[in-house]
Amino acid sequence: QLLESLEIVRIQDCDKVETLFDHEALTVCTLPKLRTLHLSELRFLKSIGVSSTSRGTCGVLKCPNLKNLCIDFCPMIVSVFSSGHPPENLEVVHIQHCDKLKSLFEDTTSAEHSLPKLHTLHLLELPRLESIGVIRAGSSLEPDIRGCPSLPKGIQIHQH
Repeated sequence: QLLESLEIVRIQDCDKVETLFDHEALTVCTLPKLRTLHLSELRFLKSIGVSSTSRGTCGVLKCPNLKNLCIDFCPMIVSVFSSGHPPENLEVVHIQHCDKLKSLFEDTTSAEHSLPKLHTLHLLELPRLESIGVIRAGSSLEPDIRGCPSLPKGIQIHQH
């Protein structure tokens, strides 16, 4: 019940954290009120497991009302949203200095991820970022993408 009341989670400078939620687990952990997730200086963090639904997935951290996601200085993380669909209420995504990050929205189904409320997308100094996946975002989105030399120039962000 305590977890269900969380609105803001900030985890910083914890050397032992490798995963925020265990993808191998057979459970879904729901944080219905979580609005802000800030992960910083987690040197060994490899995965997060954030999703808005649990369709077809096991071991998912379900955050249907997540609005703000900030990840910085997490050099081992490879993918942010690797299980299921990203939270549809996301408004702000700020990711920087994650040296091994290859994918923001892992596209295993070739489906578009609809993020109609996303208005801020900052991707800074992500040298191995190859894909953000296909995103359908709100019309006010102005992405700020710098220091991502592996990201193709023609990224797929469709605004409506």
